[in-house]
Amino acid sequence: MLALSDLDLLALWEVVQGAHPVARPVELLRAVVIHGDDERHDDPHPEQLPIGTRDRKLLALREQWFGARYETTSDCPACGTRVELTFDTPPAADASAPLRLAHDGRELEYRLPDTRDLIALLDCTSIDDARARLAARCLDLDSVPDDLVAPLAEALSTADPDGDLRVALTCPDCGGGWEALFDPATHLWSEVESAAFRLLRDVDALAAAYGWSEDAILSMSPVRRQAYLRMVTS
Repeated sequence: MLALSDLDLLALWEVVQGAHPVARPVELLRAVVIHGDDERHDDPHPEQLPIGTRDRKLLALREQWFGARYETTSDCPACGTRVELTFDTPPAADASAPLRLAHDGRELEYRLPDTRDLIALLDCTSIDDARARLAARCLDLDSVPDDLVAPLAEALSTADPDGDLRVALTCPDCGGGWEALFDPATHLWSEVESAAFRLLRDVDALAAAYGWSEDAILSMSPVRRQAYLRMVTS
């Protein structure tokens, strides 16, 4: 579907809203398939996709549903000023690096982390614990030497740059520069949830005024629905 109908949007929101935030990106992709999206997003196991690949699929969905332009805010880490930023869908990065890492005189093969790995780290008690456990999972080892964790983290970032998208910013007040993390999954879900609640408020207002059913209200064109809403609120 190149556009998301109001009925489909509410169905997606209803299915996905109860998921844990870490699992929500793959639940959203899975729900999209269930509700009839086209073959570009029909991967049967989105939880196995590398994070960058998964997020690229979410960026593609967001562009289809809401457009390519993003508007958000970020706080300057130096002075706390809230900075507004506008940007288009980030271009895909080159992720052609081989999944091998030289360490202690030998070459180790690793895989890119996926959503299953992030879920497995939810009970970690520290950043260091999470990094060590992620390294072990990506190398398929019970544990890894401490001096291997940082090199592997750097290798993962190089091999899957779309898994850590950032936007360069400059503060208009203090002139400081920084890179703000951009999470496509969080951003898309926020927009889906906001759109769903707008629709529910519209349904509530028109059902209270005219006694119409949700299906009848949502089957109207947006133009006609807004016209009735203006009559109710005027």
